[in-house]
Amino acid sequence: IGGHGVIVINAERTSVLDNEVSNATFGIWPCDRKGTLAQNHTHHNFIGIILCKVP
Repeated sequence: IGGHGVIVINAERTSVLDNEVSNATFGIWPCDRKGTLAQNHTHHNFIGIILCKVP
């Protein structure tokens, strides 16, 4: 496990759709306002999807 998959930090209205992410430290890290996260598949990541708000 190394590196990162899909990372969105402090964005607005971003769509993260239909991805397959594997073997990453963070699979998908969507920190977004009013965005869409749908139909994604994560496996063999340390953390599959991490939801948070970055100051």
